[in-house]
Amino acid sequence: MVLPAIAAAFVVIGAVAMRMSFGPGDEPAEDRRKVPLLVEEVELEKKYKFEVHDMVGERCTSSSPVKIHTKYYYPNADKPKGVVIYLHGLNSHSGRITPFYRRSLNDGWIVGMMDFRGFGRSSGRHGYIEDVDILAQDAVKFIKETKTKFPHYKVFVLGTSMGALTLLHASIKLPPGIVDSMIYHAPPVEISPNVLPSAPVEVLGRILLYFIPKLPFLVPHSVHSNSPGRESVVEHSKDVDPNFYRGRLRIGTAYAMMQASIFMQENSSGITLPFLLIHGTADRVCAYDGSERFFAKASSTDKKLFAIPNGQHNLLQEEEQYKQLYLDTISNWIETRVKN
Repeated sequence: MVLPAIAAAFVVIGAVAMRMSFGPGDEPAEDRRKVPLLVEEVELEKKYKFEVHDMVGERCTSSSPVKIHTKYYYPNADKPKGVVIYLHGLNSHSGRITPFYRRSLNDGWIVGMMDFRGFGRSSGRHGYIEDVDILAQDAVKFIKETKTKFPHYKVFVLGTSMGALTLLHASIKLPPGIVDSMIYHAPPVEISPNVLPSAPVEVLGRILLYFIPKLPFLVPHSVHSNSPGRESVVEHSKDVDPNFYRGRLRIGTAYAMMQASIFMQENSSGITLPFLLIHGTADRVCAYDGSERFFAKASSTDKKLFAIPNGQHNLLQEEEQYKQLYLDTISNWIETRVKN
């Protein structure tokens, strides 16, 4: 009787330890806040005025507030054209988007950015999403605060991949008159079969979700994000970036993304704001066909779908021809609207 009792005790202790390590709840993540800036970020801060602010997240499951890292860069211009906000993709953070910031600042735009909770310098378990709707609430708060800070400027918001999916959810929540146009880049309204788990793995994940949602479980999608010629360079940039999440996809994160995608498939008609939708036709992470179907259902009367032939998922870190077409398309869209 002694051995079974000891074995049972070990099982209970192991289950409690797993629950404490990978169960729900918010975490301050002070270690990520202390990570040095990337070289590209340091170069930007030498050239442009900037402001850093910790925004308090909209919802939390602990007694301490959730700190959301936000930043603004200012162009070297007497009168900026307006404000462009960037929302990053899954596992990434705002510090990795410097090519877009440089282009926007050079064109005369104020650039705003935030790290979603669980990513970059914001609170939360690294790489964990409890609910995309919570991220959307944070995004809405940041967008509103930005409009209050710059009341006389037009505001445009660009979200890429997970950031685009979050922005779609935020678009339904935002009252009119705050944002002049949205730009959605490769939103995962439909996930590519390349990155979907097998049926047995999905069943196991759903079981574990209720007990240990933060458990790293699934193979990440990042290997499918770039073309073969750019893969090694981009992957190396992630390896040397401590604030890029390199672990397996956490169970709760996968489920949250799936639920958010299904919601948008069913509620596409709720998108009424003007928007530009950009998607590479060779995307192996988020299905291009899904963007076509979403675009057709969206209720916006001012909308445009711009397909980048043979473009991969991570256009900002692709060959120059794809990156420049991506940046030019965004620039042309907002430049036209700021003049109206």
